[in-house]
Amino acid sequence: MGRASDQRIQLCIGHAGAGFNQVLPDAAVRRSLRPVLPGCPYTESMRLPHAILCGVTTALTLLAAQPPMTRLTIEVTDLKGDPVEQASVTVRFVEGRSVKSFGKEIVTRYHLKTDSQGIARIPPIPQGKILVQVIAKRFQTFGEVFEVYEPERTIQVQLKPPQPQYSVHSVH
Repeated sequence: MGRASDQRIQLCIGHAGAGFNQVLPDAAVRRSLRPVLPGCPYTESMRLPHAILCGVTTALTLLAAQPPMTRLTIEVTDLKGDPVEQASVTVRFVEGRSVKSFGKEIVTRYHLKTDSQGIARIPPIPQGKILVQVIAKRFQTFGEVFEVYEPERTIQVQLKPPQPQYSVHSVH
């Protein structure tokens, strides 16, 4: 057995089973500490530190579990302002806060079609940089990176008609 000051008591935090070690200074102090409940490793003197640690642990768990999210609405129109129906909209999370929640991946890419009003509503996506791509028949493809840090955001996309095609080959 080592010195009394080197002995440790394992303390369990909450129901998760996570724990930390508290070093007790000597055997005399250890004997003078009264358990909070019979069989419980916590003592009277550990109540406040344990409460503080539980509060901090809970707050950090909630912060890590739920990265800030944004609800996106993409409005797609042509140059005259008319809605573009059935345009393919791809939204992809590029960079920002954590994209994991309790070890599970959060969906960070969506493929949708615009409705008759030219609107695509994206489920919540992590805040940060996102890439929005829009493809529609009879229009140029649109693609741009946006920084999104609001709880809700509407992005207006105006599609351009295709450019004329030219040939460098001459007819003989």
